[in-house]
Amino acid sequence: MDFVLYSTLVFAGSLVATLRLRERALYLVFFVAFTQNFVLAYLYTNGIASKDLCRSLMLFKEFLLLELFVYSVVLLYRHFQGNWPRPLQILLLFSLYCVLRFTIGALFFSDFSAEGLRKLRMLCFPVQILTVAMVTSWLHPEFGRRFLRQMTFVLGVLALAGIWLFLLPGTDFWRQHVDIATYNMDVKGDEPETVIVEEGIPGTGAGREAFQFLSSFRAMGTFADPLAFGFAMAVPILLLTFYYRWGWLNILMLVISGAAIFFTFTRSAWIFVTISFVYLLIQRRRYALMATLAVLGLGALLTWPPLSEFAAIEYADVSWTNPGGDHAEGLVWFYQKAFADPGNILGKGMDDSVRKIPENGYAFLLEHFGFFAYASFIVFCFSLFFYLRKKDAGVHSLASIAQAVPVCILIVMHTSQYPFAFSCYLYIWFMVGICIYPMINTKTTANDVRELRA
Repeated sequence: MDFVLYSTLVFAGSLVATLRLRERALYLVFFVAFTQNFVLAYLYTNGIASKDLCRSLMLFKEFLLLELFVYSVVLLYRHFQGNWPRPLQILLLFSLYCVLRFTIGALFFSDFSAEGLRKLRMLCFPVQILTVAMVTSWLHPEFGRRFLRQMTFVLGVLALAGIWLFLLPGTDFWRQHVDIATYNMDVKGDEPETVIVEEGIPGTGAGREAFQFLSSFRAMGTFADPLAFGFAMAVPILLLTFYYRWGWLNILMLVISGAAIFFTFTRSAWIFVTISFVYLLIQRRRYALMATLAVLGLGALLTWPPLSEFAAIEYADVSWTNPGGDHAEGLVWFYQKAFADPGNILGKGMDDSVRKIPENGYAFLLEHFGFFAYASFIVFCFSLFFYLRKKDAGVHSLASIAQAVPVCILIVMHTSQYPFAFSCYLYIWFMVGICIYPMINTKTTANDVRELRA
């Protein structure tokens, strides 16, 4: 009963914030996404907030984004009778199909659960943030660019905090002060095998064996999750390298953000940034610089023992006939088994037990939602890439950086469904969204636009 009461109050508060702040409510969405797991885990660990209150507060950013999405759709259709650009049309179709697939399963096959709702919310997240970013940057273009700069600075500060939390606290810091393991089990409902109870961290937070001399944990920062922390650092690194002018402050933030993403030891985030760099350097015809960076990276890999050991462990798992480890199994089994399973045509439901292929985002779509979800998301990525190339205003534009995102997504989806994770891809999708523009009805007048911008 307390949960219902608290959730009602949280929803009311988010609605008031959305109506009063409009696009400025994005500050709340981002700040909460960047700090929520750390703050709520701290409050719960120290007995300041109850389980029901924490569960309700977890919904605050979800409510805010949903309300901003509805507000953006109303602006598009009531005032302009406009259509979404082709990539967003495809993504909307993908999202509506997932809603329909979930609803049919819930109504006719008793396939309804809180976990299923969580999966559905994940898959509807990209269309929400992309639409909000598109409409915000279209009506308030100066706000979108300013917001990008401000969030880059905020993430620079959070990167510094994350490095501090990685290097300085003792081994009992998380268990004593911010027990994420207990919080994840009690509040989020995670299974015990997904956390390390004795250390108070999520399973993903355990330190890499080759880098135990640095810390027994991976860098998690205020995200309380190395995966979210790693992907959150990707956009600041790209913007500071390829978009903003190089000054002492930007270089300092770039170094800090680079160190933070390295200390997360999140391979998918490393791959995301690496592919983005390769794409952008090729786009700019900086072949010599690309070769130099490749040589430096290979040199570090061969000469620094911890990095060499880490790479050797990962390479040992790769085998087409006998893969070892979840990531290798997910990659190999997806191409060996996923399309031979007739249950994947329409999906086998929301229960985790239907998953036979681990750690693979494409398999996640196939096994839960079916082939149409998988195929439409692939089509969306290609459509988004070609749309951004068409809209590109030059190799130094923001759109040129956004072009790398769908390319990277097509690759990182082989390791998990990260593009659907709120904190992981919130900033990434926002950067892409402000490069997308709605197709406005030609009857729209300048006065209409000025009125809405007021």
